[in-house]
Amino acid sequence: MSTPAGWYDDGSGRQRWWDGQNWSEHYADSTPDPFASPAPSALGAIAQEARQFTTPGPYAATTASAKPHVLAIIALVTAVVGFVFACVPGALIVGWVLLPIAFVLSIVALFLKGKKWPAIVGLVVAVVGTVVGFVVFFAIIANAARDAFKDLPTAPISSPTPGSTQAARSSVSPEDDGKYQVEIGDATKGTDFEGNPALIVNFTFTNHSSEDTSFMFAVSAKAFQDGVELEDAIVTDDSVDSASVLKDIKPGASIVVQRAYKLTGTSDVSVEVKKFSPFDDAQIASKTFTVG
Repeated sequence: MSTPAGWYDDGSGRQRWWDGQNWSEHYADSTPDPFASPAPSALGAIAQEARQFTTPGPYAATTASAKPHVLAIIALVTAVVGFVFACVPGALIVGWVLLPIAFVLSIVALFLKGKKWPAIVGLVVAVVGTVVGFVVFFAIIANAARDAFKDLPTAPISSPTPGSTQAARSSVSPEDDGKYQVEIGDATKGTDFEGNPALIVNFTFTNHSSEDTSFMFAVSAKAFQDGVELEDAIVTDDSVDSASVLKDIKPGASIVVQRAYKLTGTSDVSVEVKKFSPFDDAQIASKTFTVG
């Protein structure tokens, strides 16, 4: 084992600098100065060792930059959790809170050091989760609207004025368009829940398509008096099934549905049934009733 560098007696009675391997040409005074600088060769050796321990190599720099930033990981986890909640109707609001947070965190993480893939994936998941959340929300609204129509009250608020079946002056019913057949039946004069006069019309609807459907989503039935479309009336009499227009029927099946229209006078009322389509509104059936 070699003797460490330092001042030693070289045998002549004087202190001489030993650099760890050889004697140098430097001698010390009889009283060495504790603050004296070591020989240049010793300083070089010490500096070399210090550089080896303090200067990171290229591998260390690569390793440090190869890891994702912690904010990117947080953004990805938040986006995934928000996506899961957005798919659950009962917890949809939680997803709508987490997904915007994940979106913002992902954007910020893209500008930080480290791998970018967690931030990119978190950004995509946040956007897709938001779209899924809107789809789930509108599905909930549609189901709630359908349930509301089915749960309309049937107890009478005011007794309708009974009337007789009105004779039709002209009719092109029933008519079959290949998918749906509608026959306009008789009509009865009554009153709505506010006591206003109303016309209750019966329709026989037959589904010839290959899918389940309802009268409301297959055809459009409108009534006109003096050339002006009449508003729908809410009749709470037990004899009127207001939810029948929303009942699905199988292919080949038929159902009798009822629609009530609020009358504005005593002139004749024309009822028209057309396809429920913005691209094809061909008339399926029509009929005119005398209400005066």
